Amino acid sequence: MWSLANNAFPTDEWQRRIRADLVWAMNSAPLVRPEVWHTVGVELATCGDWMLPDALPSPQDADTFDKPQRLGHHFEQVHGLLLRSQSNLRVVAFNRRIASAARTLGELDCLYATSTQVVHRELAVKFYLGREDSGQTCTWIGPSKVDRLDLKLERLLKHQTQMARLATEAGAWPEDLPYPTKTEVLLNGAFFKHPRHSHWPELMHERAETGFWCTSQEFAVAADGAWAHLRKPWWLSPLHFAREPTLNVPEVVDLVEASQSPCLVACAPPRATQLGPRGFVVPVAWTQC
Repeated sequence: MWSLANNAFPTDEWQRRIRADLVWAMNSAPLVRPEVWHTVGVELATCGDWMLPDALPSPQDADTFDKPQRLGHHFEQVHGLLLRSQSNLRVVAFNRRIASAARTLGELDCLYATSTQVVHRELAVKFYLGREDSGQTCTWIGPSKVDRLDLKLERLLKHQTQMARLATEAGAWPEDLPYPTKTEVLLNGAFFKHPRHSHWPELMHERAETGFWCTSQEFAVAADGAWAHLRKPWWLSPLHFAREPTLNVPEVVDLVEASQSPCLVACAPPRATQLGPRGFVVPVAWTQC
């Protein structure tokens, strides 16, 4: 079932946004280099050779949430729609809880089958800001500061991508699921660097999406022109910015300080034929704690 932060969009507009996210999922670059995963026998996943679905869900098919939807959940839904649309692939399980008699081991994001193998795929979409001028993964954090790149990579490497092995060792692999012959990870998103900083994460993929971050105070001094603000869950595709109303610089500053949370914005070119740089404008207090 599809979910939305709000489903006030007309059907055609909502479907255009979903299609933009589908295209983004198929074409966006990984966040980190493939050799990161090779150390534990995991492959870098891609949707690049998949086909777009012919039909899209409508807002009438969606659940309605009072709070903005989690970006990761939205990404899982986009990926699920893509996977179910591939005639040469068969969905085996989505978000399957794995538990032993003693404890819950975790959740299996995706299990699908090709004509020759069963594939376990772990999914994540992450936006990280460089808190310091450093390539160390421990200095790259999520906008809400509840996530850190090094901890996410460790969790993926040691636990999430190893779920089948860990469950088997604990006697908890479900009898109704085939055992995977291959494990993949799909970790997409973007990195955002402060203009005064020179370092990107040391493990960053060469084609990873990038942007800027700065405080509202810095934005007020350095920015000009019109800017579009993007709310969750529409953070994935930069194409969404072209469909948003624009704000001037003081309005962006007021929005950020009133919400006291980072806001994702993009510069709107005069003719809107292409999008300018995108980034997070954060409250002044964000850097002080």
